[in-house]
Amino acid sequence: MFSDIDMFLSPGVSVYPHFYMDKPFMFTLHDMQEKYYPKFFPRLERSIRWLNNRALSTTAVEILCESSFVESDIVRFLGVDRAKINVLQSPPPKALLSNKTDGGRFNALQNKYSLPAKYVFYPAQCWFHKNHIKLVEAFDIVRHQVDDVELVLTGSQQNNYFNLISKIEQLGLKDKVRHLGYIDYEDLPYLYKMSEFLVMPTLFESVSLPIYEAFSLQVPVCCSNVVALPEQVGDAALIFDPHDVNDIAEKMLMYLQNKLLCQDKAKKGLRKVNDFNHEDYRYKLLEVINRH
Repeated sequence: MFSDIDMFLSPGVSVYPHFYMDKPFMFTLHDMQEKYYPKFFPRLERSIRWLNNRALSTTAVEILCESSFVESDIVRFLGVDRAKINVLQSPPPKALLSNKTDGGRFNALQNKYSLPAKYVFYPAQCWFHKNHIKLVEAFDIVRHQVDDVELVLTGSQQNNYFNLISKIEQLGLKDKVRHLGYIDYEDLPYLYKMSEFLVMPTLFESVSLPIYEAFSLQVPVCCSNVVALPEQVGDAALIFDPHDVNDIAEKMLMYLQNKLLCQDKAKKGLRKVNDFNHEDYRYKLLEVINRH
């Protein structure tokens, strides 16, 4: 069984090659969030993550990750030799590079979702680490200085949803913050394009697909200074401390009060996402594979 396989490559944490195959394998470890925010994970899940990561990192011939931050975590928490770890930031899907919008759909989608004329956009499921509460608190500061802007949220109603709704009501923001829930993926580019900018206040993120989506559509980005996000955005975004409500608000206001800054960051974001070379990534990955 599996005699035709020379090497098993897993794009995530999978115990399959470790337990069921007597073949060399490598896997990708995206992050070790549970070490920083254990309260977000039940004890059983933390134990399973530890056992899986430990078993895989010990027996894999190579480990892939997407940032030097995660590389350091693998060394620190799992005791892995750094020489076994390969930092390869995956490029955005090629489909994003050809993202196009149909001008005729904007009005229809604005009506479909009852979108305000001017809004800041955050697409994320309501997990605790997505940090919706701090964002809403920061937006409460923003709306007292820019009164014609709203905050639009999308994503499924996960375990922090009711806390979010409670915070919105507590701050008197029901007319300023809209949570649209899950929306059709084909509608997302239009919500990006109609927004003033993307805000990404996450507490923990390896590489953010929404940031690449915004970049590809020439939408400005401001985001957390955590994990791999600074490496991902470079100088193409404004970054803030996601624990500091005033810092989040300050960066949002910088965009809302400076159109030239928005245009500059949007151009840099598009340039950054277009500079990714998928062939170069393929060669680097093959180089790791061919060592074995």
